[in-house]
Amino acid sequence: MTPPLGHRLAALAFPPGQRREELLDTLAESGERLGMREAADILWHGARARLGRPGNHLVVPFAMVAMLLGAFTVAVLATQLAWRFVPPLPDGERAAEIGNTVFPGIRVYGGGDVPDFVGEPDAEAGLVHGYVDYVIGEHTEATRAVADYTAGAHDRLAAAGWAVHPIAATEYGGHRFWAQRDGLVLQYEIWHHAGVPWYDSDGGAHYSLSRATPDRVWWAAPAGAPIGALVGFLLFGWVSRRTERAGGAVALLLLAYAFPLLGVLLFMTEAVRMWWRPDPAAPPVQPFWRPLFYDVSAFPTLLLMLLTAGALLLAALVPPFPLPRVRALITRHHRVLLGAAAVIVTGATVMAFTGGDGTCDPDGTPPPLTAAEIRRSRDARVIVDPRSTQDERNLLQAAIGRTGGSPAWRGNSDRGDTVATIGCMPADTLWFDVSYTTPGMYDRLVNEVSGLPGVLSVHRTA
Repeated sequence: MTPPLGHRLAALAFPPGQRREELLDTLAESGERLGMREAADILWHGARARLGRPGNHLVVPFAMVAMLLGAFTVAVLATQLAWRFVPPLPDGERAAEIGNTVFPGIRVYGGGDVPDFVGEPDAEAGLVHGYVDYVIGEHTEATRAVADYTAGAHDRLAAAGWAVHPIAATEYGGHRFWAQRDGLVLQYEIWHHAGVPWYDSDGGAHYSLSRATPDRVWWAAPAGAPIGALVGFLLFGWVSRRTERAGGAVALLLLAYAFPLLGVLLFMTEAVRMWWRPDPAAPPVQPFWRPLFYDVSAFPTLLLMLLTAGALLLAALVPPFPLPRVRALITRHHRVLLGAAAVIVTGATVMAFTGGDGTCDPDGTPPPLTAAEIRRSRDARVIVDPRSTQDERNLLQAAIGRTGGSPAWRGNSDRGDTVATIGCMPADTLWFDVSYTTPGMYDRLVNEVSGLPGVLSVHRTA
């Protein structure tokens, strides 16, 4: 006779085996319907039975750690998945309209097709949902009066229907504010430095566009966290039961889980601080858990994945083996598998040391990009004449700095910045690799460095 559905669901609290069967027999003999108190009692004892190790008082707190880390990981994935369905940022005429509102009559660079997630602009090791930057080419007499120009931009955006927020002064004599409209967030900033050398930038003005966090993204993390906690608990219980007799190795593994937990707690502390004491000149962090759940490559998440993989491997190696067919397959073809792993590792090592440039011209020109790569490229390469002087290279680096790019010198030079030959490029090839936050900044780079002494060519790179 098949037990009632309620009895079968209650028995799932226990791991497969004798205790589950005993519980089903006991419930069948009673013939009574489970009440809330009885169901809670079965759930508690069943959960404890899934952890194994009777009499061990540490297994429960370690299980809670695994649940917290599992909740964190799935919350990260759920948040990133929810962001995939957010509409793209405006481009074309709509983007030009916003630029003319903020900086009327001034050439504005920026925009482009940005990835769904990009690195944080302040380089704090994390990801944020894609944003685009727009900057003016150079200061004008009007923009050098930063207070008056900021007030004008503030009023123009308000007249265009934006919900603008108060202007705040920055530490270096500039001004900034933010505004919101139709699910878009605009962050404006301007600054000016007087008395700088002619080859340095005397300041700048820019704004960034990003998407306001929709409600469904807000609640993706709380919806995914319980699923991750359950998965973490079940995996931990399975590993704990299978390795019950291998206490030493498992104890070390469990202690290692404290490190990613510390990372998660540090993330939480910073997120709560940003929510509790917000920056008045920046969009508020709502809800406070939002900054936690963008970056699946964050240190605690990666460490959690590695530890979990190690735990599962350790549990799978404890006899009796859970998947005899898989083990037999690995044993039979272990040489082939080891050879394939060696090929993969060797290929990855070669790519890492060669820079992955593949086919390239001897003068350092990168391979041509596809149309899709051009739309999303946030990197460029400035090829430098090997006969250029050190002063010419310094002026070129200053010009790149005026565009807001992050230049990295490559090649041999008499100033000691020697690096190994990369790919098929000869040792006397010189160039700057430049990175930007937005694909549209490439046009500003071309406009700034073209015609300078020592510059041979400028190219987009992937």
